Parts: sequence; C-alpha cells; structure tokens
Amino acid sequence: MAVYYSDEKKQVVQQSATEQKEGTNQTSENITAKETTEFCEDERFAYASTSKNLVTAVLLKQNPIAVLEEIRTFTNEDIVNYSPITEDFVDKG
Repeated sequence: MAVYYSDEKKQVVQQSATEQKEGTNQTSENITAKETTEFCEDERFAYASTSKNLVTAVLLKQNPIAVLEEIRTFTNEDIVNYSPITEDFVDKG
C-alpha cells in the first residue's frame, strides 16, 4: 500500500491496493517524514522475464522461420556493459 503526503490537507492519505495495481509502478515511502517519491507512477513497463514470452510470441508470429535463422553480427558498442553470454558472440553473430 502506498502512502502519500498532502501539503494542502496536512494529512497522510493511503492509497488502496486496487488503485496501486492499476497505476503505480515505483513508489518510495518515508512514513516518518511523510514524503513519497515516485517515478513514472502512471506508466506501464515490461518487467524482466515477464515480457519475454509475449515478445517471443510476437516475433514468431510476425516473421517466417527463415528470418530467424539469419546470422546477425554486432559489436561491443551494440551491447550493454554486463552481457556475459552475448559478449562471447561479438563479431560472430
């Protein structure tokens, strides 16, 4: 449950679990100081492995197998700093 501080009313307002599920992504609470910090609280985002199945399904639906068998090469500049598996295939595809 997220807690918000209202300067206008000088009270703490608790957000229901239903409202939180519908829109709050990241909430940092400090109940003692009655402060809340949020980032993109009304936006949805793909979370780690949760999105992999859906992304893969769309990829398979939109492309023939031949496209998936093409070798694509990339450089170190194309990958993020920590890519333990991918970095073994730089310039090989």
